[in-house]
Amino acid sequence: MTALNRLSAARWDLRVRARWAVLHGIPRRALPRRASRGDRMAELLLGYHGEPGGQYAQFDTIRAEGRIIGSEVGAATADHALCRAILRDSRFSTIQHTDYGFPAPMLRVLERTDPGLPNPVEPPSMLVTEPRRTRRTGTPSPGPSPRRRSRSSRTGRSGSPRTCSTNSRRRPPRTW
Repeated sequence: MTALNRLSAARWDLRVRARWAVLHGIPRRALPRRASRGDRMAELLLGYHGEPGGQYAQFDTIRAEGRIIGSEVGAATADHALCRAILRDSRFSTIQHTDYGFPAPMLRVLERTDPGLPNPVEPPSMLVTEPRRTRRTGTPSPGPSPRRRSRSSRTGRSGSPRTCSTNSRRRPPRTW
């Protein structure tokens, strides 16, 4: 590896680390402070590291506060009907990192370190775009009936009754 390649690899590594720090590292460091102030969404994002099944206490707390609770981190709900309605609504979508409300210096870091990769939840991704064919074009053909299965097991062949060897009436070949 030449010195130029090592330098460009080091720059790339620095860009990746800076982007990760802005998108994941700094917010992760801020979550415990917000959770200690009573932010339910921050507590939920941090996870529960106690006894198995202890996370249900967090869900019950969110339920007790109302159908939907807001916080500095985001909104949370433990209401199944509300979750279902939100996820099925066409207005529900993802947001870009520029919409997170980051300070201007962090946004500049994100702009400079953007690798230009496609987002999996934006068109023309297969996760978002509708396939060309969304319905079947023909009627499904029925499977073999019990009568046909019993015939084919007796004769050792499969197919219609005309091709079975037990069929004594055979048509003569057609001559045109």
